Amino acid sequence: MIFTINFWSFVLSALAFFTAIYAIFYTHIQNRTLLLIYNGFYDKREQDPFMVCFTIKNLSSKPIQLNNLTMRDENNEELTWIKGFTPTQTYSHFTQPYPHSIRDIIGSYWHDSPLDKIEYLQPNSDIDLKYYVQTEPSNYIYVILDFETFGLSKKGKTKKLSVVLVNQKDK
Repeated sequence: MIFTINFWSFVLSALAFFTAIYAIFYTHIQNRTLLLIYNGFYDKREQDPFMVCFTIKNLSSKPIQLNNLTMRDENNEELTWIKGFTPTQTYSHFTQPYPHSIRDIIGSYWHDSPLDKIEYLQPNSDIDLKYYVQTEPSNYIYVILDFETFGLSKKGKTKKLSVVLVNQKDK
């Protein structure tokens, strides 16, 4: 009974069926675009506007092309960012041994790095973004990303992600 052709034909067809189901499931999982936003915080120097920072990570198995990014607060109002803002130069004043002023060094932490051009994000890589915004951000914002994925066909997508912002002054 075990060595009949009908039995082995059934076993092979069942094995082929389960392999096909697994292939469909695996292809569906591989074709999903997974993006993660983390390290969200905002900070402020005395004389400058608020700076919002976060990191976007591509967790999918294929590269993506980031085209555009907009930010919205909890009330769905758009956070407008200041394009080309340069941190204000400050000076330290000394009286010893004689009165003089020295320019303070502004670290790269305070320079913005927005998504102002198309960026390519490889699989399992990330990009740090910094924006100066007009108003104080809330502790919870939405980031709307317009991006394209690469594969057999180039597909444009929009994804709305949320990020919790931590105030650096509270740390």
